[in-house]
Amino acid sequence: MFGGIHADVIIGMLEDEQICLRGVRLGIYDSVHRIVFLRKCGFGGNVVGNPVYGLDAVGCHDGRCFGLLWKIPPCVIVGNRIRNPFYQMYAILLWVDTLDSVRNALGLVQVYTGDGKGKTTAALGLAMRASGRGLNVVMIQFMKPDAGYGEQIAAKQLSNFTILPMGPKHFCGPEPTAEDVKSVAEALDKSREVLTSGKYDLVILDEINNALRYGLTKPEEVVSILKERTPHTEVVLTGRRVPQEIIDYADLVTEMRLIKHPFDKGIRARVGIEY
Repeated sequence: MFGGIHADVIIGMLEDEQICLRGVRLGIYDSVHRIVFLRKCGFGGNVVGNPVYGLDAVGCHDGRCFGLLWKIPPCVIVGNRIRNPFYQMYAILLWVDTLDSVRNALGLVQVYTGDGKGKTTAALGLAMRASGRGLNVVMIQFMKPDAGYGEQIAAKQLSNFTILPMGPKHFCGPEPTAEDVKSVAEALDKSREVLTSGKYDLVILDEINNALRYGLTKPEEVVSILKERTPHTEVVLTGRRVPQEIIDYADLVTEMRLIKHPFDKGIRARVGIEY
């Protein structure tokens, strides 16, 4: 089975033993036996009958599978002449990333920070994309309770996306309580557990930067946990004002900059949008 990825393909038109090549994109399903989309090729005439498709598997190498998709078009009427359906045949050499090869490309550390809205939202978008590709995703929510947030409800409907809220019932502010300290310590233990389990391809540590900002953990402790992760495990850290030590360790850092916010007009957090 393939990972449902868009394949880079070469399409060649065989006519009078001449091959004309041009680059195209071919969308496929997760198996070589079912084609979902094929770029249409014009024939310059009226088409009679249905085209014939065939797909021959060639083999796999280094996590990539190769195949040959061929197409014999129907009869084509050009003027008063019926062209032989075997006169033109379209042959496509394609290669498709398997799920294993997709996983082998993972392993970076991403950070979404800044005072603007959208850090957790961006991480959730990445989680949806990864789960759609068949990857296993887990989000550990620091300092957020199991309060029926929209993403917590949605994740329960996906077999390969898990959200683990680890925060207390109250909102954690600049002066953390003993319960806040305990919840962050438990979330860090859970983070180490999932990062070293090899079970998840994408691990999101939501709001861990705020735990760092409030002094509930230290940058060196977070970096130490990240270094313990299994190979090819992608990690995302979200939250405001990420420490420089985390920036230095990360592979990607994106800052959401606040320009305008509905809160400035008195519009409070809305169900389905903010939570």
